[in-house]
Amino acid sequence: MPILQVNQFKVPCRGVLFDKDGTLLHFMSLWGGFSDYVLRFFGRTA
Repeated sequence: MPILQVNQFKVPCRGVLFDKDGTLLHFMSLWGGFSDYVLRFFGRTA
């Protein structure tokens, strides 16, 4: 079984979910705040 590893954290991976059209995962609720932060950060440094 493949292992996903981030830094020292390891988790066995049984599958990967691709949600191409956004019907399972809502993009803005998952990534909206992070995207806003990144855009504001790069807007200040430009």
